[in-house]
Amino acid sequence: MRTPRVFIAYAPRAGLRCAVAYLESGRDVYGWFLAPDEGAWHGRYFVLEDYHAPVETRPMVFPEDELYSGFLDEARSHELSRLRDLIEHEWIAWPHDPAARGDLASYASAQLAVGEVAVRYSRLGRLSKLNIPWTFYSPAFESGVLEALAPHLSPTARPAQALPA
Repeated sequence: MRTPRVFIAYAPRAGLRCAVAYLESGRDVYGWFLAPDEGAWHGRYFVLEDYHAPVETRPMVFPEDELYSGFLDEARSHELSRLRDLIEHEWIAWPHDPAARGDLASYASAQLAVGEVAVRYSRLGRLSKLNIPWTFYSPAFESGVLEALAPHLSPTARPAQALPA
């Protein structure tokens, strides 16, 4: 799998605000994000058609359970599933997951919020702490992706700062 571009936002007194990961293919950007929606956490897949074209971008967002509904071709669906698995494995700690016990103990010791979903404690050091929420932007992450997804991210999930130069 190609290296995804990733954005993570975490508030030390509230927990994870959102996670976004995407890949590019020609004119399109496609990926997965995790954000609260009406009080519950939901993962969603997205395609930003014509993101890298001189025409208007057409965003499409759909629930995780519709990944194999024929909306996308099978190869892209598999790639998105692998992308979600990779980001969840590397960045996300679900409090109900027994594998997250160490993360939860570290959060408690540091007196930081876990919330319904947490960033793996070992990854907190990669986040910029200049503003709240603390953020991580992988190299070459494009702010336009967040702008296109903004209607699907809660106001508390959006970054408080501009992308680093």
